[in-house]
Amino acid sequence: MTRSASPSSSTRSSSSPHRHGGRCSSPPRRRQSRSRRHDSRSPGRRGSHDSPPRHGRSRDSLRRGHSPTRSPDRRPSRSEDDFDYEAAYKILHAENERKKRKGGRGSVSTSAQAQGRGIRKTCALFGEIYHIILDAQAYERAPMPDDHGIDEFSSETTDEQHAWLAKKRGHERNYQAYIEIDRLIPGLAGKIAKMTLDERADHFTLIQKGANDARSDDFRRVSAGLATMINHDRDKPELLVFDHGPIIAVTDEKTGETRSVKQRAPLLSRNRNTRGVGNDVTGALLTPTAMDWNNAETRAKVRGAKADIGASFFMRVFYRGFHGDPKNVQEGFTQSAYMVKSYKSVFTAPSSAEQDDDENTPPMKKAKTGPNGKCVAVRLGMNGKVTGRSIAYIAVLLWLSLTTATIWIDEYYNVSLPQMYDFFVDYFEGPAEGTQARERIDELLAWWNMQIFPAHASSAATNKTAAASVQHCGSSVLQWSFD
Repeated sequence: MTRSASPSSSTRSSSSPHRHGGRCSSPPRRRQSRSRRHDSRSPGRRGSHDSPPRHGRSRDSLRRGHSPTRSPDRRPSRSEDDFDYEAAYKILHAENERKKRKGGRGSVSTSAQAQGRGIRKTCALFGEIYHIILDAQAYERAPMPDDHGIDEFSSETTDEQHAWLAKKRGHERNYQAYIEIDRLIPGLAGKIAKMTLDERADHFTLIQKGANDARSDDFRRVSAGLATMINHDRDKPELLVFDHGPIIAVTDEKTGETRSVKQRAPLLSRNRNTRGVGNDVTGALLTPTAMDWNNAETRAKVRGAKADIGASFFMRVFYRGFHGDPKNVQEGFTQSAYMVKSYKSVFTAPSSAEQDDDENTPPMKKAKTGPNGKCVAVRLGMNGKVTGRSIAYIAVLLWLSLTTATIWIDEYYNVSLPQMYDFFVDYFEGPAEGTQARERIDELLAWWNMQIFPAHASSAATNKTAAASVQHCGSSVLQWSFD
């Protein structure tokens, strides 16, 4: 058994006149270490009881230079000494980042968020996703009766009937969103059925986070693109007519001549403070066509919040040429050049939004895609068809991009964005089959298909309505049960 060098034994060893020539001061650390190794190898010292023995110590370990005062259970082996922990951490971090870039493979949270990124675009822009599904399931089990021909636009329709129709239509919107969610995330029903209540809540929280994050990303993209488009078009007649800046006299410093110059609406910037109703151009695009923007009193009322610009969602920014006819609201509605370009920037590719200046001119057949070779529309399985809900999504993002709002918000200028979204969804999905209104909407969607997917075979065909998709959906789609 070797003797460990305790502080007391070290002191005695260093003070011995035989070993250190009578010096009583502590020797240098290096010399002290050699003295300890000599003492541990000395046969006369073996078995001494001045200090308790250190179990597990050997002469070989001392020869390797390990400090004898270090606890044997904390002494790293040679393999541990050679292991590069910093390099291993960097490799692990790089691997995790690679998995995230590939869509979250191996990460439950990232995968769930990635699955939810398309929900706001094509299923439901507002509302808790979990509640939408629960409401749709309840409506499936106990649907509301037929409306028996109640005309919501008739002056004879009572308030109770309007409320009943609004409630029924709300359930139908959720039910259609429910079908779209199941199509967008195949196998979600089976996965959720195996989860506990807490796991289910956490999973839907991640899905909704992915959905909301994608919505915020699209809002920033549309907002930036809109600023570029308006600044580029500010001298075009369709926008110049809205600019009512005063004419001021400007004197040339060199010649002394005075000339009249019309003040222009400010350019749009990324900080957004030059947008909104205070800007003549964006203010005109934000307001309904029924409001006379050329009237100074109307502009003053709008800017003083004394006029309700949300009384009608037939707003100029949604019209072809930005000039809708209040007496014929259907003409040119949703055919705005800014709507088409914003749609392309979100669903096909940002570069495709810059390929044409006229909304009636089809874009090039090929556009740049994402890093995985597929554009958003392909990843969402849209199959070359523009849907009413995707148009409604773009319409709300576009209108909010005209305001001074810097973050996503549900209401601005007393305009309810959820109501605006529901209005557009009902505009495309509400008309019944066999009616003139349905034929008009099918023609409008066919026009949209030609603008966004001109090379796809479906562009020549009309889109099916939400009612038809509900009737023909497979029964396996509707087997979710969260009870």
